[in-house]
Amino acid sequence: MGRRPASPGSPLRSRREFLGIAAATVGALGLLSACGAGTSRTPVATAGPTTRPTAVASSSVAATATPPRVSRPRTSVLLVTIDTLRADQLRSYGQQLVQTPTLDAFAAQGARFAWHMVHQPQTLPSHGSILTGMYPSSDGVRVQLVDKLSPTLDTAGTAFARQGYSTAALFSCSVFDPKNCGFQRGFDVYQDLSFGLTAGQPGEMLKSSAGRTTDAAIAQLRAFGDQPFFLWLHYIDPHCPYVPPAPFANKYDPNYHGTLNGGWTTVTEILAEKLRPKGADLERLKSLYQGEISYVDSQIGRVFAELDQLDRAQSTVVAVTADHGESFAEHRDFFTGEGIYHPRSLYNTELHVPLMLRYPPRIRPGTVVSSLTRAIDILPTLLELSDQPALPQVQGKSLTPLLEGGKDDSPRAVFSAMSNSIFTSVASEGWKLIQNNATKQQHLYDLANDPAEMDDVLPANRAIAAHLSAQLATWSLEERIF
Repeated sequence: MGRRPASPGSPLRSRREFLGIAAATVGALGLLSACGAGTSRTPVATAGPTTRPTAVASSSVAATATPPRVSRPRTSVLLVTIDTLRADQLRSYGQQLVQTPTLDAFAAQGARFAWHMVHQPQTLPSHGSILTGMYPSSDGVRVQLVDKLSPTLDTAGTAFARQGYSTAALFSCSVFDPKNCGFQRGFDVYQDLSFGLTAGQPGEMLKSSAGRTTDAAIAQLRAFGDQPFFLWLHYIDPHCPYVPPAPFANKYDPNYHGTLNGGWTTVTEILAEKLRPKGADLERLKSLYQGEISYVDSQIGRVFAELDQLDRAQSTVVAVTADHGESFAEHRDFFTGEGIYHPRSLYNTELHVPLMLRYPPRIRPGTVVSSLTRAIDILPTLLELSDQPALPQVQGKSLTPLLEGGKDDSPRAVFSAMSNSIFTSVASEGWKLIQNNATKQQHLYDLANDPAEMDDVLPANRAIAAHLSAQLATWSLEERIF
């Protein structure tokens, strides 16, 4: 088909190289944990949604001390992560039904990365890659709610704090409790916005609404004053359970007359494989998910409006991305459970997520990058755009050459794995190979002509599959996937 897969875009670094140890494989988590569920926690900060979040006590912030700060920089950075957002649910990525005017306009104001993918379809491991620039198998966060970030590593928080930035992390889900991940290091403010909420059942993940999250974000932006800042802002709403507020609840399926809802009862029954939504019920479930996306979009618009009001939009690098997508039984095999929710598979429904960047001084409006890009590329890009030094630990590489119309000297390959290593995958130059490591069965997809991955073309492209398989084997060995 005229395309030759290339070698990975950057030297691979093993987990042993950065951590000095190999992580042991941990057994499967409970059903709610598989959907990202956490537990209630003690407060990191007690401020209400419209007051400035208070910083955590230093004893709970840092596993290792943040180095002394240097002179104050000029460019600020806002990183927005939207949980469980598939790229194909945004109009800028081809969706025609779901209304996302804020993110559509944002994509037009800067750069949209058409083929951005993550390395593990689960909240903590994927956010670990975003915040460290490393694969989950290298930064130590591979098994959700079990592994924690290695204390020897930098994060976006420590990197920007070291350079004189005021730093804050506002997250809308209890799963980011420091005891679950270790992401708090380097942040002056590390606030769980789900604190104070009440779960319906023991073990249910607490979710802060996008409205409450945005209130806190606006308060924090005002509290920064004229200080340069790094703000990581996380929205949980598209993550199950799907309970969007009016008018979003019935926005995309107003004529549904069944009994299915997107709440915790539905979640637990699907995860326990007691409920198998099909037909109108499955469409209803997806419509509630889409309602959550439109709700988040409306609230992010308030944050961007505040940046404009504060006259900081021109001097702030803004990145919007997601940690993973969501499956709705689109595929017939190579998945776990019922193929609904996540982490279920390494198909694009869970790995292909949006990435959009805006920074008027350096990014031309309407830029579209069609090359494959990766979650591990985000941190080095934010550092370079804000003229901050690179981190030696980073396994990704900056996307700025692609923003300027250039090409990689060596195209990037996207490697991904499930936490239990049953499935691994590699995407490179328009092709994607998914491997079942238990059965050794493989599927090959032509992403240029089949982005939904419906047709396995391996029988007609065995040489390409063999090349990708060799790349995947090398990466798996380097990263100690097995």
